[in-house]
Amino acid sequence: MRTLFLVTVDCDLRADDPHARADGLYAVLDVLGEEGLAGRVTWFLNENDFGFTENHQDFLAEAAERGDAIGIHDHFEPFTARAGEIAVGFETRSVLAYCRAARDRVAGWLEREGYRAQVRAHRNGYLAQTAEIYEALAALEYTVLSDIWPRHRSGDRTGAWLDNSEIPMGIAPYRHDAHNFTDYTSRTGRFLQAPIAAMFLGTFRYELLDRWLEASEQQEADPAVFTWCLHPYEVLNDARDAVSPGLVEVLRDHLRHIQSDYDLEFASLTQLEEIVG
Repeated sequence: MRTLFLVTVDCDLRADDPHARADGLYAVLDVLGEEGLAGRVTWFLNENDFGFTENHQDFLAEAAERGDAIGIHDHFEPFTARAGEIAVGFETRSVLAYCRAARDRVAGWLEREGYRAQVRAHRNGYLAQTAEIYEALAALEYTVLSDIWPRHRSGDRTGAWLDNSEIPMGIAPYRHDAHNFTDYTSRTGRFLQAPIAAMFLGTFRYELLDRWLEASEQQEADPAVFTWCLHPYEVLNDARDAVSPGLVEVLRDHLRHIQSDYDLEFASLTQLEEIVG
């Protein structure tokens, strides 16, 4: 069984100090490079909120130079009635304009700077899942997504934000269209979905990795894919005004342990797309 480990970074820079924002971003970039993951990481840029093409051009250049996958991470709070609930009247055309703005800025910057990276990967903020969002992403020609989090449900009491509680652990990446995004048995569709296995740095547990791989083997997943979602602010201190050396070492130790104790390969989402075909 071929086993892939996907390190994906949702670039929400949740710190008031712009220097702390950049420092957290570079701390994660540096560790991933030093531990041999250059060219095998996926960066989901929250361009609409944090302006990477204006405020973090050096980071973008280094990530693109390494060959990392550059994707977009759109948060949909402008379309919510209250936190965690999609508003009544949520329209594909409104989301489309919002998502297009971020994608066009990032894709345009990469093209102007001479990088060949294509913006094909997308992750929704808060893992929001609605047909309207996916219709907009299809119109923008995204091809690989990572929004499904098996066994989890969050949002309002109706589960309007996401409800993946019936999706089992260990499922292989699957294909779907705008209206069947939770159908993990689907093998056709526009989007390749890479389900999330673990969220956050501090809550990463090796027993979860073991259980996920065991479930993948039982389901004969090929390839088996474990997707980890991190954020740059997670290596900042409690005040979020400086990088925490201790938290940086936690990230480094995890990567070293995974490489030394597990038979797997690191890959980006665009590399996964090439492997799955």
